[in-house]
Amino acid sequence: MERERVPTGIPGLDDILYGGLMRGDMVLVQGTPGAGKTTLGLQFIHEGIVRYGEPGLVVTFEEVPDQLYRDALNFGWDLRRLSQEGKLRVIPTSPSVFRQQIESSQGLIWRSLYEMGVQRVLIDSITHFNRITSDPVELRELVNQVLNLLRQGELTAFLVGEVGTGPTPGWQFEEYVVDAVIRLSYEWVGDHVRRRFLEVVKARGQDFLSGKHVFCFEESGIRVYPTPRPLPLEPRRGRPLPPWSG
Repeated sequence: MERERVPTGIPGLDDILYGGLMRGDMVLVQGTPGAGKTTLGLQFIHEGIVRYGEPGLVVTFEEVPDQLYRDALNFGWDLRRLSQEGKLRVIPTSPSVFRQQIESSQGLIWRSLYEMGVQRVLIDSITHFNRITSDPVELRELVNQVLNLLRQGELTAFLVGEVGTGPTPGWQFEEYVVDAVIRLSYEWVGDHVRRRFLEVVKARGQDFLSGKHVFCFEESGIRVYPTPRPLPLEPRRGRPLPPWSG
């Protein structure tokens, strides 16, 4: 029996994922600073609430709720209203307090997950766990602890992580413990033009369209433009062909 698909609600991304992610997936959204990671995560949360009726939780180590609400309004996302309606909870915290929360069954994180019936989670960003410890073994245990908490509730989660631009970028182990990896980049194309790209690097248990795909910030959020691929001679059974193939 095939697992349930969860549409992200992000135009173009669900085409790349042939319908969406798998219910309960832990998804690492990685990229350099300013690549659009937080925006992608907030759009996933917003669309889940307004289009699919799935309550959301945002845990942020970087911004206060008012700042998130203000930035989201640039795309027409009224997160403040959704929070007031009990469909969204934004928890600003520190990595050390967050760790205490997930270790306590009475903490705000746990209560939010189960009292609200949360189905989508955004954590921005797990790179800040480096502030708790520099021990790679302890760091991996902490990430696994977070993932196990989320998996208990069969939640679908976006976990933001930064990657460096140097010759030896760190923090690579988390790519192995999550279910899917979405990588964003902002690259020079030629000498005078920069473009944003999205690439699904990994998605366990499902097919996806490989390669880099251009994405843009539009009035209502991020839109991804899948790179066209030739039609297969014999389409795989049970998977519809995307309308932009050919």
